[in-house]
Formats: sequence, C-alpha cells, structure tokens
Amino acid sequence: MKNKRRNETNPWLGLAPYKEGMSFWGRSKECILLSEIIKNNNASIVFGKSGIGKTSLMNAGISPVLRKDNYIPIPIRFVHNSDVTYSEQIVTKIKETVICEDNLPSNIEPLGLWDFFHRHTFYNKERTVCTPVIILDQFEEIYTLTKAENKGCICDFFQELSYLLNDIKPDNVLSVENGYMQKVSTLFNSSIKIIKHSKSSRFHYSRNNNFRIVICLREDKLFLLERNSSNIPSLKANRFNLQELTTDGAMDVIISPCLGLFTKNDALNIINKLSNINEEGTKTIEPAILSLFLYKYFEKGINTNYDNIFSDYYLEATKDIKEDSLFLLEKNLLTLNGYRNQIPLDDIVSLGVTIEEIHKLLKRIILRTEKRKGIEYIEFSHDRLCIEAKKNREKRQADLLALRAKRKIFIICIILLFSIIVSCFFFRQNYKLKKYQENLKELNSSLQHQVNINDIQNHSLKILNKRLEQQIIQNEKKTDSLNEVCIMLKTEKQLTSFQKKRIVKVTNEKNNILNQFTLLKERIDNNNKQSKVLKTINQTERMPNSTATFNDENNNEIVDEINTINTKTKKTLNITQVSDLE
Repeated sequence: MKNKRRNETNPWLGLAPYKEGMSFWGRSKECILLSEIIKNNNASIVFGKSGIGKTSLMNAGISPVLRKDNYIPIPIRFVHNSDVTYSEQIVTKIKETVICEDNLPSNIEPLGLWDFFHRHTFYNKERTVCTPVIILDQFEEIYTLTKAENKGCICDFFQELSYLLNDIKPDNVLSVENGYMQKVSTLFNSSIKIIKHSKSSRFHYSRNNNFRIVICLREDKLFLLERNSSNIPSLKANRFNLQELTTDGAMDVIISPCLGLFTKNDALNIINKLSNINEEGTKTIEPAILSLFLYKYFEKGINTNYDNIFSDYYLEATKDIKEDSLFLLEKNLLTLNGYRNQIPLDDIVSLGVTIEEIHKLLKRIILRTEKRKGIEYIEFSHDRLCIEAKKNREKRQADLLALRAKRKIFIICIILLFSIIVSCFFFRQNYKLKKYQENLKELNSSLQHQVNINDIQNHSLKILNKRLEQQIIQNEKKTDSLNEVCIMLKTEKQLTSFQKKRIVKVTNEKNNILNQFTLLKERIDNNNKQSKVLKTINQTERMPNSTATFNDENNNEIVDEINTINTKTKKTLNITQVSDLE
C-alpha cells in the first residue's frame, strides 16, 4: 500500500474545495434533490454550517448534473467595496461564460438585471439556447466584508434582485421604453398599430424563464439575508439546508475514492472516532474533518489526532513560516471578527510576505488563489482554518500584551532598583559627609589645641634662645679671659713641664668649647627655622602632633649640652685658677 500511495494522486483534497470535473463522493442524494430544486425555481438558497462543503457540492456535485440539461453553472464570488456594482459583476461574468444575443436596439443602454435577462437570449458554445445558473458563493461576505460607507450598494442590489425575481418592470425601464416609443411615433408619420408591429421600433423583451440564481451562504448569516429579502417571496420558499455526512455518505467518502486502501471495518472505526451524535440520535460527520483526516492519512500513512485535527494541521503547516509573515497573513486575510477576507496577491507581497512562503501555504492548502479580471486574489482556503488563524492571532496578541506587560514590569523594577541604589548611594554619601564633618570638627579642635601648644613651645624657644645668647656671651668672656691667661702663661719664661702640659690641655679644651658653641649656634638657627615652620603650620591649621615632641626633645638636649659645657667651663676655669695659684 505504501508504493501505491506514493504513485497515486491523493483523492482527498483536505480542506481545499472540489472543482467541477473532480470525483465527488458521499453526496449523491443531495445532488439529485438540490439539482431539481434549482431547475424548477428561478431562485434557490443553499445554507449550512461553515465547512460543511457547500462550495464543493455546487462545483463538483451540482454543476455536472446541471450541464447535462443545458444549464450553464456560473460561479461568482463578489468583489466588495469596488466601483463595479454587484449587478455589473454578474452581467460581466455571464458575458464571459456564454453567448449573449441582445434583442433590443443597440442604442438602448443597459438598465439593470431585469433589463439584461429580458432583453437577451443565451447560447452555449454549440449555439444552443441555454439557461445560465448564477451561483453566488460565499454570499455572506457582502455583509462581513462590505465597509460601512458602502452598505448602500447592498440595498441597491436587493432592489434590482426583487425586480428580477418578482418579474416587475423597473421604473427606469418603463421610462426609457416610453421615451423610445414616443421618438419612434414622431419619426414615423403613421398609425400606432403600424409602429407597434414594426420590428425595428419595438422593445423585444423575452418572457422566457431564462435564468437561475443560487445563493450559498453560512447558516449563521441567514438572518442577515432575511432582512433584505422580505419583499422577495421566492427567497423564502426554495431553501436547501446542507447537513453533515451520514454514516452511509461517510462510508462512500472513505472507501470509494481509493478502493482497497480501507476495509469496511476500517471505515467504521474512522466513523466511530470522528462522528458526533445529532439531536435525532444518528451519527453524523463533518465533511471537512473527514476529508482532512483522510488527506493526512494518505500522505503520511499514519493515524492523526482526532481531537485537534484542525489546530494541529494549521500549526504543522505554518511552523516554518516566519512569525512576521504569518502575522501579516492573519491580520490582512481575516476581518476583525475572524471572517475570510480576499486581498490581491501583490498587496500581501508588498507588505513583506515572500512569494516562497505563499507557495508553501498554497501547496499545503492553507491558502488559495482566485483570479478576477486579471488580478490574482489570495485568501484562506477554508472557514475552519479561519477559526484556527483567529485563535493563533489572538494568542499572539495576548502573548504580545503579556510581553509588553512584562517589559513594563521589568522597566519599573529597573527604575525602582536604580532608585534604591541612588538612594543608598546618597544616604551613604550623606553619612560620610556627616562623619567627615564630625572628624573635621575634631581635627579643628585638635589643631587648635596643637596651635596653643606650639605657641607655648615658641615662647619657650624664645626664652631658651635668650638664655643661650647670654650663655654664649658669658662663654666668650670666659674665652677671652682664658686667652689672656694663655698669653700670660706664654710670656712667663720659667714654666714647669707640668704647667706646659696644663696649658696645652686648657688650649684644647678651649678649642672644643668653641666648637661646641659653634654647633650650638647652628642648632639654635635650626630651632629658629623650625619655629618659623611651626608658625606657618599654625596658620594653615595642619600641624602634626609629632612636631611638638620633636622640638621638646631637641630643646632638652640643647639644655643638657649647655649645662655640660658650663660644667666643663667651670672646671677649666677652676683648673686655670689653680694653675695660676701654683
């Protein structure tokens, strides 16, 4: 079976609609009944749930049956919010499909639907008289896609439709007809009877029943049609409600397209898993779900999830499409309420969706295209996919809102954290500033205390310097006396050896004393310099505590040395005096 499956074309189209000429299964009873309703009535309405298979039934089921009796099906999908009215779109499509022979003079301009169908005779390609069957598919779109400012065109269309279906000659046709007849009577100077029977001067309106109109729409939008069809009785009488597949129809859909792939038991198992029980207690199956399941089974040869078959199919088919492209498709191909919306292919490409991505979705039957007047339009392939696309769009919007909320919360947290950090920083700086001010006060008080101590030390140094200067003067005097003594000793001619030694010793001591006094002068100068430095530091209030200790130690040392020198000097003088006495 795998080889067979690979070599054959998939007989099930999934969510894609069946077209005329394709094999169509499971709706034989519906085809017979509906085709008879259409043949016997000028207007018919086919309604059913979204995804029930209305388009496929009309294309592949009804159209071949109608053609056998020389009815020409003309499917029309209206273009909305256009400068071309709905009536003009119908006329244009009919002229493109069949041969239209005008029975009125060529100088009579078109006057609407009633005029068009009553003035023309329609022929097929073999020049046989035929009846065009206008199939208005997806008719609910005139309510869901027409903008508010263009709603008036809906009323205008139903007004023309009422004239046609009720076979009432419109006022504009009567006006033109009367005017034309008056011109003809004036042109010919003859009796009214001759004018009436003259072929070139009459309006040859046909009374033949030469058209059929079939309106296909979703049953949840049927109430909108009721608002506009209150004065069209035929739209209320001839209605066909397309239901879900019965068990027999589902068996035909499963087994007949590919004989041998499924046994009868396999088909019953599939029906049991996919079917629902209706109000009458019978099993029914949605055609879209069954077709999609069989399509995926044929392609992959494996069972699929029955519960979320559409959501799984949509997510699987769009998993390799960029998020931005998918967002653009879901935004532009769906209305705000989640209905299908057709837009030109070039427009969606110009928004940023690539041709490669569109081709992928077309191949996977997520999208489909339709050509109108040379313009290729694109839309979702099925209403059920619109539901999944709407869910996906809403989920994405919810995720986006959640992400924005998280970002706002994150930004708020960042701002709060930054505020806390800044507050802590300023609190710490304020604490440091207060601490610094306290330390500065303590330092100022200690500096002030040190200044007072330095002033006292300076005063003490001044007193000490005075004492040193006095001592130096006294020592100089003593030195002079020693010099005199030496001179006296030298002048004496008779000196003992002992006295000579004593004189040498005294002279040496004198020199030492002079040297010590010289050092003392230098140290006094240094002390004076240090005093000046202390004064400068006191002025700048940056005096270190170690300076006072250093000066005290120096002064004590100087005082000790002076006392020592004085003692030595006294001894020397005593020795000199003793020598003199000797």
